Amino acid sequence: MKNNFFKYIFFIVILFLIGYCIYNFVGKKEDKQEKQENVETTETTIFSDLRLGIAKFDTINPILSNNQNVQDISRLIYEPLLKISKDNKIELCLAKEYTKLNETSYLIKIKDNVKWQDGSKLQAEDIRFTIDKLKENPSIYSYNVARV
Repeated sequence: MKNNFFKYIFFIVILFLIGYCIYNFVGKKEDKQEKQENVETTETTIFSDLRLGIAKFDTINPILSNNQNVQDISRLIYEPLLKISKDNKIELCLAKEYTKLNETSYLIKIKDNVKWQDGSKLQAEDIRFTIDKLKENPSIYSYNVARV
């Protein structure tokens, strides 16, 4: 009788172990599938606002400002006609081409597709207005346009 009792217990333990192994094997596959499904269904948030902080600023107008922070942020908003690259070469921005006419004169042509935020086309008068404002108001840019 004791011999049969141990056989039943042994048989029940073996069944329990087999069931436990099957449960872990199948359960882990389902967990992996659920994890993969969770990764596939994640949402992406797109931010439409950009907020930049400036510790102290003299004016938000980049033409009048002498603050380096305002100048750095202005480069994200405004684009120049030309800019000088890190290897001291001229890169075209709003200009489509430039030509040196003589020692003191350049001819700069503006790209045709450049528009203001209201849809109006950028004109040579707009550039002249900006240069005149730079000459009138002392700022770090005044020196750059002093002989224009």
